[in-house]
Amino acid sequence: LNNLKKPTFAVVKGVCLGSGFELALCARYRVVTKNALFALPEASFGLMPGLGGIYKLRNLIGAGNALEVAMGGKFIDALEAMKLGIADYMAKKNEEMDVAIGKIREMGC
Repeated sequence: LNNLKKPTFAVVKGVCLGSGFELALCARYRVVTKNALFALPEASFGLMPGLGGIYKLRNLIGAGNALEVAMGGKFIDALEAMKLGIADYMAKKNEEMDVAIGKIREMGC
């Protein structure tokens, strides 16, 4: 995902934890529904995220916020994800793919 020339979208409409969250962070844009929930809970198991999630998260929300999320296992709801910059677009339930496809068409891809 990181090396694709075309814009990439992750659609999150539920719980997005650990490696799933790190994979979503690899996409250029994230479309979420109001029940989306993000976290890197590895620290609560004595582990560190291993797919580059902390680095990507730091670039999106700053070092302090990224450390709080990664080291504290903090859960982030959809509204906070939008405010922090983790999510780019909010969609209504069952319209998330339409939002993503619409944005792709707007970009001319």
